[in-house]
Amino acid sequence: MRNPFILAALPAILIGFLNGHYWKKRGYSFGLYLFYGILVSYIFLVKSIHYFMEQ
Repeated sequence: MRNPFILAALPAILIGFLNGHYWKKRGYSFGLYLFYGILVSYIFLVKSIHYFMEQ
């Protein structure tokens, strides 16, 4: 399993959930920040995993 798109999926969902939970406690929309957290962390993790797999 050396596909960075698959390897980054579960950690991105976890980070997005934590991000949504954090902002929900501050009074913001859980779903919106869940989506933003998943999106940003998925892109970052895919690029990072791809970079380290090439070395």
